Order: sequence, then structure tokens, then C-alpha cells
Amino acid sequence: MIVRDAVDKYDQPVYQLIFQTAHAHVSGRFAEAWGAEPFIELPCRFNTLPAIYHHDDGWDQWDPLPRVDPQTGRPMSFLDMPHIEAESIWRHSIEAVAPWGPLAQYIVARHFSILRSESASAKTPGGIAFLHHYQQKCEFWLAQWLVSDRGRTKERAQRALQELRFFDWLSLWFCMADRTEPHQMETPDDIALNIVPQGAGRYEISPWPWKVNEIDLSIMAREIPAKSYASDEELQQEQGRITTLRWELVPGR
Repeated sequence: MIVRDAVDKYDQPVYQLIFQTAHAHVSGRFAEAWGAEPFIELPCRFNTLPAIYHHDDGWDQWDPLPRVDPQTGRPMSFLDMPHIEAESIWRHSIEAVAPWGPLAQYIVARHFSILRSESASAKTPGGIAFLHHYQQKCEFWLAQWLVSDRGRTKERAQRALQELRFFDWLSLWFCMADRTEPHQMETPDDIALNIVPQGAGRYEISPWPWKVNEIDLSIMAREIPAKSYASDEELQQEQGRITTLRWELVPGR
């Protein structure tokens, strides 16, 4: 769950609750059209693109029933999840991409392993066990993918992992807040992407990396009052209203 601070059409403070699977779909949209020169198209597209679209599918059982962060009374976001529960969600996400082969499982598992290794829980017994388990699984999946085609290399697999992580972060940048300041982001091609907000959901991007003239995106979010919730039940019973978040990305001038 992404929890975004916002104001509604009545200028009242609200939380906008965004499903992780919706964010992942935005990641996939970015990846699918990527590759205008001088940027390089998505490598190993048959495996990598579905992995990007589905890398957060493990959240689909958790997000419909959001929980309260007991420390703040806010809805619990993916950043606040207890590590044991996050690891369970990640396992389901890794399993969800199995239909697209060992490379898909490799890059999704490596993505979550990196997140765990960079967290405060990396040295807990659970964190150590998670990292050890998926280190072994990743070695197996990578070897399985490499052996099936002589043209496959570790470098291509690492590039696919970089792409997943880049498009994940690019989507999060848009989904997590209403951006008003210019931002620069390094791409897997070592070319800086400049993002300049123009207002009203419109952004100029340079250099332009997509093989289409513009990118139009929309996702659904549930708006609920920005207040302290006393329990999971109170939060889950809050109906709120459905709103649509839209972004229009165009080439920079």
C-alpha cells in the first residue's frame, strides 16, 4: 500500500491509498514503451516485462484490508511493514512471476533481497534467513536461465535487474507524492533523465526515452480523511471515495 498525503476537491487533507499492484502496472507501462535512441530497449523482454508488471502481485491479498500503524495512527504503507510480513508478501510476489521463467524470478527475488539487505532488519535472524534462502534460489534460477541459451549472459541478467529497479523507482516517484519540483534520475543507460513538473499532472521529460509521442497514465486511489485511526477495523470501515490520479508525460522543449 502506498499512502499519499493530499487534499481533496474540498481542500480537506486526505490520505490517498494506492494498491501496490497499481503502482507496478505504472512501472510496466514505463518499461513497455522504453527505448527511443539513445536509450536501449528492455532486454530479454519476454521475461523482464511481465516481471516488471507483476513484481508486486504478492500485495493483492494485503492491500484490500489496510492496517493501522500503531505508532502514528496512519494507514500502514509499504515503508512501514514489519519485516516478517513484508518477506511473506515478497515470497508471494516471487512465486507470482514463475510463469515467465527463471529470469523473471531471479530479478524479482534479487530486487527484494537488495531491499532487505539495505534495511535495518538485514541482520535479524529472519532477515539473515531470507537473504540466505534467496541467495541460493537466485543462483539456481540464474544458472537455469543461462544454460538454456548460449547467447544469454550474466551481464544481460544484471541489466534486466537494473531495469526492474529503475522502473519501480520511477513509478514510485510519481505515485508517492504530488511533485512540484524538477527531478533528475539516473537511468540504466547512464543517461540522466530530467523530469520537470508543469502543473495539473503534466510533466516534461528530457531527453525523451519512450518510443511513443507521449505517455498518459491513470490509476485509482481511495481517499479517506487524514486523521488518526484507532484500529484496523476503523480504518477498514472508512469508505472514503475513489479518485483517479492522472499523469501526462511529454517531451521537454
